[in-house]
Amino acid sequence: MPFLEKLAIKTMICLCPADLRADLITYAEEYKINLQSFDVKVNQEPFLSMDDDQMTQALEMLSNPVHRPVLIFCVTGKVKTSCLVGCFRKQQSWSFASITEEFELFAEAEGGLCDLAYIHRFVRCLPSSSSDAIADAKDES
Repeated sequence: MPFLEKLAIKTMICLCPADLRADLITYAEEYKINLQSFDVKVNQEPFLSMDDDQMTQALEMLSNPVHRPVLIFCVTGKVKTSCLVGCFRKQQSWSFASITEEFELFAEAEGGLCDLAYIHRFVRCLPSSSSDAIADAKDES
C-alpha cells in the first residue's frame, strides 16, 4: 500500500467493523496507525437510524487534530463515510446546503433522504476541548 505510506496517516476510522480485513489490521499495526472501529449502523426508512453514540465517538476522534491525518472508510466509502463527514461539517458550522452538496457528490445515488435527515437532526455537541480543537485547526489553516 505505497500510496497510503505517502499520506502519513495517523488514524484510520472504520465504520464497518464486520468487514475489517486482517491484512489492514496488520498494516495498521506495522505502520503504527491508530485503527479505530465504530459500528454506526445504517439509516433506513421507517425505523432504522445510525447509532448516535457510535457516530459521536467517531466524530470526537475525527475532530481531534492529534489524530490527523485521518482516513475514514466504510464498505463502499460512500454513505456511512459521507454521513460522518456531514456531521463533522455540521460541527464546523457549514451551511446545510453545502453539507448536502458535498454529501450528494460523494454518496452518489446510494445516499438517501433519510441519510441527509440524520445529518440534519444530528445535534450532539462535542466536548469543549474538541470544539476548541476545531477552532484551533481553522486558525492554523
